[in-house]
Amino acid sequence: MERGLGWRPGESNFQTIKAWNKADVYARTIALFADRLDGKPPTDKRVQK
Repeated sequence: MERGLGWRPGESNFQTIKAWNKADVYARTIALFADRLDGKPPTDKRVQK
């Protein structure tokens, strides 16, 4: 894990998530939660208000 770097696919910390569980859906879900906890907006425009 690299502090301050992203969690989304293609970013440094995504591979850290994948080390815990190889399933893409799991890793993407955890990445989404990590971004939201960090205050980043949702990636899916349907969720934004």
